[in-house]
Amino acid sequence: MFFYLVRNNSLDMSHFLSETNKTIVQIGDFDILNGRVQVLGSGVILNWGTQSFVITAKHVIEKSKKPSIFVNSKFNNRSIFFNTTKDQWIFHRNGSVDLAGKPLQIRDNVDVRAIDEKDFEYFDDIQIGNDVFYLGFPFNLTPGERLVPVYRKGCIAQKFPNEFEISIGEYRKITFTEKQMIIDAHVSKGNSGCPVFTSPRFKSTRNGTSTGPYLIGIVRSHIESDIKGSYNLKEHSGLGEIYSTDIIVELLNQMIET
Repeated sequence: MFFYLVRNNSLDMSHFLSETNKTIVQIGDFDILNGRVQVLGSGVILNWGTQSFVITAKHVIEKSKKPSIFVNSKFNNRSIFFNTTKDQWIFHRNGSVDLAGKPLQIRDNVDVRAIDEKDFEYFDDIQIGNDVFYLGFPFNLTPGERLVPVYRKGCIAQKFPNEFEISIGEYRKITFTEKQMIIDAHVSKGNSGCPVFTSPRFKSTRNGTSTGPYLIGIVRSHIESDIKGSYNLKEHSGLGEIYSTDIIVELLNQMIET
């Protein structure tokens, strides 16, 4: 379980963020010729059973030419990467679920850690209005050569216990799968696949700690609405889709069985 220290009646996030940053990866295409990275999304490292896995949004892998996973080095102030191929990634068996994952062998030279199942919180325990935050790499906004994910906040705006279809604007429809959620948060390009956590819940104890945060899901994408009278022009709704940990666990079990 993650814990915050309480200092001067406020929650100190520094320790949590320094550890959680190690669970987040950047996914993109690396152009060897010019040394540039096209960032396509984010991902998170999870432990399940006796194995570790990287989970991201399926469309991140589908859009990539040759998906590379970027992590921080343990021995210097730089990030390193290792290449994968699309056929190494496993897509959720429900084709409408935009999730992908692959087993990950954690090497000695990388500064990473994985989130354990005990730090998951599931769909039925989450309430509309709960504060959340998420960490990822929108627009490759990271200083220097070491990966530092961008921290953003929001709240749970809606929950879908069953599959549900809604119309967005004049021309678009969105189908939400069972146990999917919406967050009131400005999800941006590059946030796809990033983890979403509950904000810490203060618990008064002798040593001044609080419980949480817990992983509650992974960002799929932002929600766009049509600009009236235009088929091509879109505007950001200020909302994002996330898949709950319940759906992530389905993929984890699928990969264990494969």
